[in-house]
Amino acid sequence: MTKVTQIVQVPARKVGAMLPGTLAVGDAVLELHTERTPNGGSYSKSFVADWTKGRTDGQAHIEIRPLSKLATEISVTVAGPKTARSLLWPRAARKRLAELFAQAMAYEIETRNVEEGSAFGTRRTSAELVKARSA
Repeated sequence: MTKVTQIVQVPARKVGAMLPGTLAVGDAVLELHTERTPNGGSYSKSFVADWTKGRTDGQAHIEIRPLSKLATEISVTVAGPKTARSLLWPRAARKRLAELFAQAMAYEIETRNVEEGSAFGTRRTSAELVKARSA
């Protein structure tokens, strides 16, 4: 199994709600299934997932842990293919696949977070106000 970690600047309580059920990047697809029992405190989540890339498939595990109020760690662990093709999949290929899924999830979550910020929920300030306060 190969594990890759990605950090997003989104609160963990929002990350759990923003996770896509299916994530497709080129010919690689990650499909999340049942949520497992978390073991990292509040807002921690863990998922079992299946991945496919072309005609090869396998299992993955996704873990979400809060690092702080505004940062969350997403860990993607990819196991080798279920079939005899697993001998043809080196560790580096599994690591690249895990990195691809981790980066795609981070991108999806961060862009959804930006899109959900409404005019009433987003704090806005002017350049003049910043200059006045920093002087």
